[in-house]
Amino acid sequence: MAFANFFNRTATAASQVLSGFDLPAFRGTLDEHVVGIAFDVEAIRSTEAAATLDLLVRLVSRLHPSVCLIALDHHAESARDSLTQVALSINPDIDLSRHSGEVTECVVVGRSRPRIEAVMLFAGSDGWTATLSRSGPQGSGPSRNPFGAGAAACIAAANVFRTVFADRLPGGDLDLEVTLSLLDYGNRPHGREFDPDTVDLGEAHLVGLGAIGNGAVWALSRMPGLAGSLHLVDHEAVDLSNLQRYVIADQATVDVAKVTVAERLLADTSLTIFP
Repeated sequence: MAFANFFNRTATAASQVLSGFDLPAFRGTLDEHVVGIAFDVEAIRSTEAAATLDLLVRLVSRLHPSVCLIALDHHAESARDSLTQVALSINPDIDLSRHSGEVTECVVVGRSRPRIEAVMLFAGSDGWTATLSRSGPQGSGPSRNPFGAGAAACIAAANVFRTVFADRLPGGDLDLEVTLSLLDYGNRPHGREFDPDTVDLGEAHLVGLGAIGNGAVWALSRMPGLAGSLHLVDHEAVDLSNLQRYVIADQATVDVAKVTVAERLLADTSLTIFP
């Protein structure tokens, strides 16, 4: 089976939001859908596009048993290998062998429009701003700011979930067009007028490395110029059930101290880490 070995925890979480939850039906619905993630040359040329794809694969692979990674040009082929490894590190049994013709929902990152008969979601970003569209490609900016790019992945994954479970998710209509600034949470675009990668945090503490802490570490790890001292505070190790919602956790981190997992990911930044 292509379901992850932490699927029971996933089902428990889903039962809290889906009406009339039934485990066999839940599994059956997931089995019927193949999620496509399509990308073009921006996947290797844009740091923002790479961030969106990384987080999108980390999110989708935790729930969906069948995923199709689609390189839209030969330049993007190299990105598919690294994304494949991310997916397999989370769920070694995931089915990545599907063809684009089998895709039922497809998230596109880049400036290309694939010829796929599926529900299409176009994700992109520009600095602080995340975008999502049902109508056409959004593209990704050239900055190293991970916030708009990460939010675009989250919004896209949420819309995939709404599509797959539309009949059991009251009020779960798809977003048509989204523009969201992570600088002030408004819908006015903010691009690169403030570079978070140049910030000195001074002496900061991140207390708790659960699901929210994981998201914070994911973002901070993609800001190599960030300076200061960061104290990571958490007394627990990663549990297998945590993989359902911890975006930086994978099979290799089970039973490893959460502070150690975070410290490793932050090793390439300019931060001084105190776990």
